[in-house]
Amino acid sequence: MLDDPEAPPSYSVHVSDETAAFHRLYRGECPVLRTMSGERLLNALSLHLQAHGPLAGGHLRFEVCGVLAGGSVTILPATLGPMLDSIDRRLQAASAVRLDLPHFDIDPDRREVVVQDGPDLMGQEVLMHVPSRRSEAFVTGGRFPIAAWVVDEWHPSAPSRTRAGRVYDLWSMLSAGAHHPTADLLARLRDLSALTVPKSMVQLGSKDLLDMALGSR
Repeated sequence: MLDDPEAPPSYSVHVSDETAAFHRLYRGECPVLRTMSGERLLNALSLHLQAHGPLAGGHLRFEVCGVLAGGSVTILPATLGPMLDSIDRRLQAASAVRLDLPHFDIDPDRREVVVQDGPDLMGQEVLMHVPSRRSEAFVTGGRFPIAAWVVDEWHPSAPSRTRAGRVYDLWSMLSAGAHHPTADLLARLRDLSALTVPKSMVQLGSKDLLDMALGSR
């Protein structure tokens, strides 16, 4: 075992031989994706590996999750990731796709999520050992405009957050150690805060989450 806090994250896959069982992608011991599509499993592994590369100049990295629907992305708090797993089939049925990423790299000037293509793992020899039991859509590299950025209200009856409060919401989602507090960073967060939509996560149900992910605001 390598005791190195700077070591890159380790990933592993579990390929199921059972007809009705899921393949799974793990980061360390934590599951990050379950799917019946071999192509989606390998694509997610590729995107996760690529996402730990250096951040492009001017871009910001956030610990969030999100859904692509109608060509644009609704960004959600990372804490909702496990709930997105529970409605994945309903998202797919609605022509929406969860972005299988460990974090989001954002171009604040263009207000886009930037997904970098990872290494090609889709060789036929590999796919022979990772069967697909269900067709599932998935996101590959590209740029996707942000439709809305959902932030948690502190209380369901709370009034709309001030601009400073919305900037703080975004600041709290930045990847630890990826950015230093500067006037330029705060200006970029202020600009992005215009996209934020306050939602209460208190007693959030799967139907509420589905509506939120599909942009029903």
